[in-house]
Amino acid sequence: MKIQALVLNSCAAIGRPVWQRKHLRNLVLVGMVESSHFQNWVRVIISEKLFDEIWVVPSDYPVNSLTFQSLGFNENMGCKLKVFSFPLGKRINNITFRLLDIVLGRKWRSVIIFRYLKRSKPNFLHFHELQHGAYLYNPIYEYFKNRSGFRVICSTWGSDLLFYGELDSHKNELEKVFSWTETMTAERDDDFRICEKFDYKNNFEAPVYITVGLKAPIPNPKQLPSKRNKILIKGYQDSHGRSLNALAALELVDSDVSKIEIRIFSASESVKLQAEFLRCTRGWDIQVIGRTTNLEIRRHFSESRIYLGLAISDGLSTAMVEAMANGAFPIQSMNSAAGTFLQKGISGYVVNPWDLSEISEAIDIALKDDNLVDKAMEINISTLEKIYNYEDGVSAIRNLYSN
Repeated sequence: MKIQALVLNSCAAIGRPVWQRKHLRNLVLVGMVESSHFQNWVRVIISEKLFDEIWVVPSDYPVNSLTFQSLGFNENMGCKLKVFSFPLGKRINNITFRLLDIVLGRKWRSVIIFRYLKRSKPNFLHFHELQHGAYLYNPIYEYFKNRSGFRVICSTWGSDLLFYGELDSHKNELEKVFSWTETMTAERDDDFRICEKFDYKNNFEAPVYITVGLKAPIPNPKQLPSKRNKILIKGYQDSHGRSLNALAALELVDSDVSKIEIRIFSASESVKLQAEFLRCTRGWDIQVIGRTTNLEIRRHFSESRIYLGLAISDGLSTAMVEAMANGAFPIQSMNSAAGTFLQKGISGYVVNPWDLSEISEAIDIALKDDNLVDKAMEINISTLEKIYNYEDGVSAIRNLYSN
């Protein structure tokens, strides 16, 4: 309570509005500016001319500057883009963010949000994901209670509710978020069940995909999946990712995996070590893909027969979408939006990330059944064009900011 009072007092001291600008349509965004998903969302807002001003508060550690140029636009778009940073250069700016988090805690960012709200007089305050973004509003929301003048939106990014909604250590923060959120968006309809658990009674919008959607028509891949000899694995092993389970399941597959190219992208250190171990002890053709371009990763998708992505919590996996669009047969963990996109045993598999037997069986079937993987490619491209197209995604964004 003392920390919250300190933040509120600091906010009151610096929060004097500089001018009234009711004729402008403004948005304050709080999110991970380094994320390609967040950047794409901002890109759509600017291209659709939804706001006159966009004020951005980073919830991560900014390395690169978020500018019109970085988004592929020029400054004559009829929109002002202001991203909070310290005028110290990229590297020092990044270090300053980290030092302030260590010394003052992340609540110093709450003060910046407060200042932007007082200065910009926004129509909307929008948080992109909860744990890094929306929690920052908890120390200051009481100040704006019943006199805010803006609508507050929270967009979940997959694990926000599905995973953290089950943790006692996050219960208090999430209860506060649900007390002031006016619109909650999710990539899965099922997340409404979690919202109800927190007694949330305001607007819920789903599915709203953070990655917006793909532009149709999606061209058919040049090579049929049945002619490919590669398995592509998402390599996260962290609080959510379970890539080590993917490698363990591969060891149980009946087929001769030593004849298959196995490639891993975005690999955590433990995954890199396990891949080396399997290469040295099993003789597998297994390699970790180093830091590379998105174009190069897409090439790997287009050359893969199977894509394997395991996590204990996820929304709509962007990697799974890339796999579907490029003809790789997707095997994706449950507790994600995969069930909406995949027909189990027909266009992919939705598996328990802890069930190594189930995962290995799915891999084995996809390795042996040429007809299955080829037909799945056609089904998956059609599915994406129907339920994950760019036009519908833009329409969802427009509707979100319509009032």
